[in-house]
Amino acid sequence: MLTELPIPLVRADSVRAATEVYGVSLLVTVPLLMALLATVLFHGRSAGWRVLAQRAAITSGLVIAIGHLLPWQWTAWVVPEGLAAPLVSLGRSQLRASSALAWPTTNLLLAGYLTFAVVLLGVMVSGWWSARRLLRRSKPAAGVLHQLLETAQLQLGVQRPVLLRQSPEVRSPVTWGWWRPVIVMPVEASSWRPAYQQAALWHEMEHVRCHDAAWALGARLLRALCWFHPLTWWLVRAYSRDRERACDERVLSLGVRRSDYAELLGMVLGTAREPAAPAIGLAMRTGLRERIRLIGAVTVRPYRLAPTGAACVVLAAALVSAPLGTVRISPTRQVLSSLMADQRWESRAYAVVRLAQRADTVALARQAAATDPSPAVRAWARFALGDGAALPPTLHNN
Repeated sequence: MLTELPIPLVRADSVRAATEVYGVSLLVTVPLLMALLATVLFHGRSAGWRVLAQRAAITSGLVIAIGHLLPWQWTAWVVPEGLAAPLVSLGRSQLRASSALAWPTTNLLLAGYLTFAVVLLGVMVSGWWSARRLLRRSKPAAGVLHQLLETAQLQLGVQRPVLLRQSPEVRSPVTWGWWRPVIVMPVEASSWRPAYQQAALWHEMEHVRCHDAAWALGARLLRALCWFHPLTWWLVRAYSRDRERACDERVLSLGVRRSDYAELLGMVLGTAREPAAPAIGLAMRTGLRERIRLIGAVTVRPYRLAPTGAACVVLAAALVSAPLGTVRISPTRQVLSSLMADQRWESRAYAVVRLAQRADTVALARQAAATDPSPAVRAWARFALGDGAALPPTLHNN
């Protein structure tokens, strides 16, 4: 592939990286669109079904993104004409890497991508430190809350130890952690009605049972890697909304009165703040009024997948998407063939390098090596066919 050609210029590295980022974004579109379709199809059913589809998309997206860091790659000639335009443009830039006009634009684009990705990752790290600081400043929860916590663990089948704390810095219960989960309750929770305390702890314990905090981090990580993809932003918001509704359904199915639960959410509506990642809260402002409205209308049976079943779904998503993690996509044969008629030598050189890799188009590459009017294109064709020595740097400028 062109991205693997030994161009003796460091400037071309930015184009290679930009090409990889664009290719990953196209591949990640597949599981994201499937999650979007499932979310639409499961509208009106238990939110647990939508959450399951969104977790599969998070898994697939991360596997695809991380898989492109591996050295084992193969080419898929699947990109149609409309989507191939950025690949062709980046390919031309790579061939013009010694040109002072081509380099700054690509480097600026890559710098912008990296800057925003680092900012989003930095927000995640900052949230982790904030959660650690909150834990250090918190105090052990009241005894009655510990009793209700043990009841919630037994009721929901959570075997892991859960640390329960109280803090004046939170207005709504929050939870985070995977290996050692933490639940932080407001100080005012000690004076809540027992029904409110029970409902709040059941809600947070359901988050613990489902590892929702870890999945939320995975969704944010995928968004940081592909932040320019609009569906990654949708996925973070959709998962945040549907995981809360799934927990609401589960808590109501355990026998909590709808009026008590709605009053609990309404009580913290005016004071709740969006917790920083990795914490997730009972009453985040986003969508809270809609949740309160839906509590009285919930008639569906909550979907509750056993841990083994959930692990099988995640494993299946990872296995299915693993091949996509080793794919470097390329324009179709038709697109490459049409580029051979382009007036720009860079377009023809980009096409001939890829045509030389296909058994059904290698004849076109050989023809270009013999008859193309540009010496640069002929040199690239001989290089791709293995018929010449290393490509002279001077041929980057036709």
